Amino acid sequence: MNTTNTPNLLAQELSAEELKLQNDEETRNYKNKKEELNIKDRFDVWDTHLYGEQVSATLNATNSIASSARVAKAKTQGDLLLALLSKKPLDAEEDYAQAA
Repeated sequence: MNTTNTPNLLAQELSAEELKLQNDEETRNYKNKKEELNIKDRFDVWDTHLYGEQVSATLNATNSIASSARVAKAKTQGDLLLALLSKKPLDAEEDYAQAA
């Protein structure tokens, strides 16, 4: 009876060992996959950070250009207003011409 049980015990031991090795392999694969995903996540975070800096720089440049344009527009409008205010009214010019 011992001889008939021995192959079964060996088969059970081998099966248990194979399961353990398979589980170890699955655990290793899982850890490797998890590490790959962590690395990808870190790259994604870094890319997002760099993209955010680029967007911020672009917005700052755009705001600076818009601000300069507003200043130039205000200066031009001020110059035009001064030019208009420094001119004599048309009626007064005609009156001066007629008086002369």
